[in-house]
Amino acid sequence: MYGLVTRLRGPSRISYPEGNKPSEIPSHPLPNSKRKLEELSRAREGTLPASNWFPRHDELRHDAGDDSLIWTQTPSNSDERAERTSSRTKLPMRSSIACVRCRRSKIKCNNDGGHSPCDHCVKGSHQCQYPEPAPIPQKRSESQAAVRSEKEPHPEKKRTRKLDDVPGRDSERSTAYAAEVLAYPFLTTELWSQLLSIYKQHYATELPFIHLPSLKERMVTEPGQKKDCSSELNMVLLGILTMTARFHPDLVRYVTHLQSSQHGHARPRTSQPQKNPLAASDFFATVLTTALGPLRTAMDTITVERIQAFLMLGLFEWSQGNESAWMYIGVAIRMAKMMKLELDDQRMGLLEKQTSTSQQSRTGSAEVAIVRETRRRTMYSCFILDRLMGGGSDRALSTPTETLRIQLPCSEIAFDLSLHVYTGFLRQPEGFIQPQMNDDSTLSQFIRLVDLWSDISIYSSKGGREHENLPPWDNRSRFYELRAKLNAFYSGLPDTFTLSRQNYYRHDNHQATNTYVSLHMLTSACQIVLNREYLPFLPLRCRRPQGPLDRTQPTLDHALDGFWEESSEEVFRASRNVIDLIELCKDKLPLSSLTAFSTWLAGFMAVYARHFPHMDLKQKVTSQQILDFADTSNVLEEEMVGTACQALRRATAYLPAASSYLDNLEGTNRYFSQMRNPLAQNREAARSTGSSDDRIQRMDSAHRHSTSPTLPSMLSTLEEPPKPAASISKSQFLLPGIDDEPIEIDSLKFLRTDIEVLDSQRISKVLNDLEGFSGAGRLRVAFN
Repeated sequence: MYGLVTRLRGPSRISYPEGNKPSEIPSHPLPNSKRKLEELSRAREGTLPASNWFPRHDELRHDAGDDSLIWTQTPSNSDERAERTSSRTKLPMRSSIACVRCRRSKIKCNNDGGHSPCDHCVKGSHQCQYPEPAPIPQKRSESQAAVRSEKEPHPEKKRTRKLDDVPGRDSERSTAYAAEVLAYPFLTTELWSQLLSIYKQHYATELPFIHLPSLKERMVTEPGQKKDCSSELNMVLLGILTMTARFHPDLVRYVTHLQSSQHGHARPRTSQPQKNPLAASDFFATVLTTALGPLRTAMDTITVERIQAFLMLGLFEWSQGNESAWMYIGVAIRMAKMMKLELDDQRMGLLEKQTSTSQQSRTGSAEVAIVRETRRRTMYSCFILDRLMGGGSDRALSTPTETLRIQLPCSEIAFDLSLHVYTGFLRQPEGFIQPQMNDDSTLSQFIRLVDLWSDISIYSSKGGREHENLPPWDNRSRFYELRAKLNAFYSGLPDTFTLSRQNYYRHDNHQATNTYVSLHMLTSACQIVLNREYLPFLPLRCRRPQGPLDRTQPTLDHALDGFWEESSEEVFRASRNVIDLIELCKDKLPLSSLTAFSTWLAGFMAVYARHFPHMDLKQKVTSQQILDFADTSNVLEEEMVGTACQALRRATAYLPAASSYLDNLEGTNRYFSQMRNPLAQNREAARSTGSSDDRIQRMDSAHRHSTSPTLPSMLSTLEEPPKPAASISKSQFLLPGIDDEPIEIDSLKFLRTDIEVLDSQRISKVLNDLEGFSGAGRLRVAFN
């Protein structure tokens, strides 16, 4: 042994206290045994005897890895030994770097310090647990260790089968496949609790039907027991995974490795699969659609849970910008009508009149209260999504307000505690004597507002002021009617629901900010979309807020004093409210389609005000300090606009629409900068004679040698983005020029004459953002 050590020894890498030899670090880690031998050889060559070096007892543990090897120099005199012996009475703490499974398997544990699952557990879809730091126990004898290892279970690695591998009929296979996916070891009770918190933060408004206390109770199980989940409840759980997986980094890692292993992708050991949050949610969406069963089964089997599953799929597809979202919501609405969910209270009222007192006590139990409120909220979820997605000009609403004979949802506290309360109706049924309301909620107010939003969005999508024969200040006009309803709604909000920092923190204290924020995001969207109706898209000839410049309505020249200033101020005040909410929420901002759309509206108006400050007289979204700075190249980083852009950048990983909104804000800034160029403004400032083609030809020749941007040169940046071919493109029954190339109002026609035509155009008509938000179309103008 001594000869082997002599041959292996080399120059010492130990830093001597009295020497000047620099310490050297080996370029690669040595195996455990080789490192011990080299240390022994170096010790023999050093000033201290080799017998003064020994490994601490941490190394002798069976679960100690290379990283836990620590060599300690022993004292050479008895005093130091005594001091060292006394210090040993304080037992060191066990390292918690390695997880329990890797320690038991005696393999290296690659992790980020115990904050997330290690690579080994992620690849095996195992639950990853880290031990709590504890004093190191006394060394066990080999016989005791052997007995304990025999008693400890060694679970086999379970590979989830694909649907084709599951035996049975299609419907049975779908049910079994869903149950098997939900049995993944990494879907622990703790992870479910985190997912439910994510769900409440982002989706408690559009999908408010989950009774969290009941669901948490069913998810918590004793050790060794299986979760008591029916096949119908499994669909709801898969829906929750679909909505929330993208927001949970650990779950994204699990699903990424799971997908790569199922697809048989061979990856190098050093290569890590690319994590895609949207792909994780899409994985569970695919599982959910599979769990619904074949088409015939999915349509014939109608339950509340299946309605909720279709609603979740619809909301997910909507967030991804897929047109199938409207189809899923339509199926859910028709299922709800088949179950007559919109008539529950009317039917229960008749039942209570016909039953005895003892039977009424059973119908008034806490369990029945949960069921009734869950059914109400499911129906109102259909109503909410129908109104949000039905704002397009070519989409008909499927849930008329007057058909809802159920009371509005109760407050979250009443829902959690299963209280029987009365909240009133969205539209009071005829002949119904309304009892005294004893409960109100932000969700009820949101439902009232979303009904009004539907009217405003449809009015704007179908032409807005172009179909008005009366001026907007006339109380007989549609604009005046909608504006009065909107003002009445906001003035009628209870004080605790109005927009203020104090009220936000009140709702945050009860973890109920989602609906509160969504309420005011939608309120601001209503104010912006309605009041921008008479704002010109490119106000180059304006010196202060004023109406359209196209002279198509002569009565607009006789506006009431301050009317245009008031309308303009409403737009920019609402935009400022959205930006203030974003700053107030920070990481708690709900990342929903509504939030992204409201952020886009506010961001666009902030860019608009930055380039045309004379339209924002009260400087709601600008400041004099910024306006004094003439350079507009960094507008997207300035104060209000920067806040909106940062919020959209954070959402791009989860909402594809956020990327589109962000690109259009950048393009809007460039476009407005070029249009404000003096050469571009003065080309056709004066009225000229001749046809539109003659004017365009003269403009081209006048600015052919100019390096400044001209109006015709902007045509290439205002082209409509290519629309992906829908599934109907494979059909043999296509109408030429319609199905293959859908007829769209060409935004370029606004630019083919002169600036006078462009600056008076409606903002909604140029941008087409309402169609893009509802899913009925896309942003018509893509600024590239």
